[in-house]
Amino acid sequence: MPEALHMISPPFFLKEKILDLREKELDQLKKAAYLSAGASFAWVCAPFLVSPPPFPSTYYVLLQRSTKLTVFFPRCSYDSA
Repeated sequence: MPEALHMISPPFFLKEKILDLREKELDQLKKAAYLSAGASFAWVCAPFLVSPPPFPSTYYVLLQRSTKLTVFFPRCSYDSA
């Protein structure tokens, strides 16, 4: 029975290599998780960072009484007549 157990378990130097590879893999997984969390945080914060800047310009235009808001509609040029 001890011979079978010896054949199943890896040698000591192979076990050390496997543990070293697992540590490296764990480090890579941690880095990937931090990167993913940072990207998710950026996507969640983006609307809150993008939405406030238009408001001051809108208030500036709306609060000035002398400013006339004009809208330009170009003439449709597909009609040749």
